[in-house]
Amino acid sequence: MARLHTSELTIQEAAQLAGVSPDALRYYERIGLLAPVARSPGGHRQYTDLDLSWVDFLVQCREAGMGIQAMKHLSALHRDPRATSARLLVVFEAHLQQVETRLRRLAAHREILERKVAAYRKLEADQESIPRPHDPDKIAAQRSLREAFARPPEDV
Repeated sequence: MARLHTSELTIQEAAQLAGVSPDALRYYERIGLLAPVARSPGGHRQYTDLDLSWVDFLVQCREAGMGIQAMKHLSALHRDPRATSARLLVVFEAHLQQVETRLRRLAAHREILERKVAAYRKLEADQESIPRPHDPDKIAAQRSLREAFARPPEDV
């Protein structure tokens, strides 16, 4: 997120710019995802562009499905002057594998849903009633649906 200002921002302003709640900013600071934020003489948090840049990174990690523990690990590594890019790479590669696994599962779920949609569209087009598990008259229709779910949908 590009920022044109370099002034210090209140928690409300920072939250609005980052697209998170003030409570989220306090939480990120409390659990160590965000380094302690500078305070005004009155004790109010004062966020800088650097703080907001890091919050943007944290939001991206969360949107990518990264867990809090992995984010805490990344935050600690970024603050550790001895940390190497290789150590950061390990965290990102592990998360990438998790995302790829999740995508494969979602693709499998999508295929199942596509088959169900095709089968129920066929039922609707044929004006057949929905097969019910305990309706003896519908066993043949259930078998037909089961077969439809077992094979890939035909191209339209």
